[in-house]
This record gives sequence, C-alpha cells and structure tokens, in this order.
Amino acid sequence: MDPVTTAVVHTAATEALKKESEGFLKAVLGEPAKALGGILTDRVNNRRFANLVKITVKAKRTLDEAGVSPKEVPLKIIHPMLEAASLEEDPDLQTGWANLMANAADPRENDKILPTFAAILGELTPGHALLLSSLYEDAIEKARTRTLPTEVLYDLFQLKLMFQPPKVPPGPHTAISFTNQFVVVVEVLKRHGLLTERQAASETASTQPYSKLKFSISELGMAFVRACQAPPAAAKSVMPQI
Repeated sequence: MDPVTTAVVHTAATEALKKESEGFLKAVLGEPAKALGGILTDRVNNRRFANLVKITVKAKRTLDEAGVSPKEVPLKIIHPMLEAASLEEDPDLQTGWANLMANAADPRENDKILPTFAAILGELTPGHALLLSSLYEDAIEKARTRTLPTEVLYDLFQLKLMFQPPKVPPGPHTAISFTNQFVVVVEVLKRHGLLTERQAASETASTQPYSKLKFSISELGMAFVRACQAPPAAAKSVMPQI
C-alpha cells in the first residue's frame, strides 16, 4: 500500500474510533456530545467538581461538629484524596471520603492517615465498604465481651450473611450459598490487606472448597475503617472552680 493510501486509511480509522468513543461517552455522561475535547471535557470536569464540592463541604462540617479547625495536610496525602474523591458519586462513599479528609485535616491526629487509604477507598464499592464496616463493628463488639484479645474469625458463609442478610432469619436447615461475585468481593478486600485469611484445621473431610478457610479483619482494615469514620468531638475544657 502506498504512503498516501496508508495515510487516508489511517485517518479514516482514527475518525471512526473517535465517533465510536464519542458514542460511548455520550451514553455514559448522559448528555449529547459535540466534541471529544470540548463539551465532554467540561461535562466530566463539572461532575467531578460537583462531587468534590459535596465531599469537601461535608468534611468541613464534620470538623465543625467535632469542634476543631482543619490543618494543612501533606500534599502526598491530600492530592490523591482530592483526585479520587472527585470521581465518587455514591452518597455513602462520599461520606467516607469526607470523613477521611476530615481525619487527615484534624489537628489532633487521633488516627494516622496513610497515603494508601485514598487508593483503597477509591477501589471499593458500597458493598465492599458495607462488609468491611460490619466486620469492624462485630469485632469491636466481641472485643468488649472478651477478657483476652483474641482474633475474631469468620468462614465464608458468615461473611455472606454480613454482606447480604437473608430476608428470612437463617435456621438450622437454611442453605447459604454464595456466587463468584461475592468471592470476588472477598478477594478484593484480601488484595488490599483489609482481610486476613487463615487455613483452619478440620478433623473431617469436606467437599466444600472453602470450608477450611477462615477470615478476619486485619489491623490495616481496622485502621482504615476508623479513618473513614467521623472524628470524635473535641473534649471541652472545664474551668477550675475557685
């Protein structure tokens, strides 16, 4: 093929790809597209800006309620937060971002905010967050009733009940099943180090491939959940009586 023909074919292919991309972006952005570099960019930026406004206002108000003023946050922590948070449109996860920012800007530094927290939260879905939060609350509750600090372990079926409680309370003959999609949820939490996997000893053989696996929320998982919760109210100073 001669150079001129090659150039024409290449240009036609590029235009076809642009149109294909334009059609997809039109669908995902919910607004008629005029040009890839024009209104689409503005539309994306407007959505990101609107998300960021909601989240940062929540973060400020959270600190106001706690009775503290925000401090300057290191760039390597706040910049990834702002970038990733601007993409979040789920209200519950937006609250998580707001709390994470509020804790990062809390001058009391009750919890250490790690740079990796933004990367973790940016990859979680509401389902991931709900399961992790349930594990955290359950571990805290069980720790209160135990005299010794022991690890709280769950099998995959127990995790499924936390992730998606049945409409009918489970009984002795209730069958609990899980799909590959749920296993993926667990794998994502494991990959981020939020879940720890244990191989439990079993005296009897089982046909269930996951029967010997036990899971627990890791120390990183506990720290991450705390970082995504609203900071506590500042202790009020008491004037000494004369």
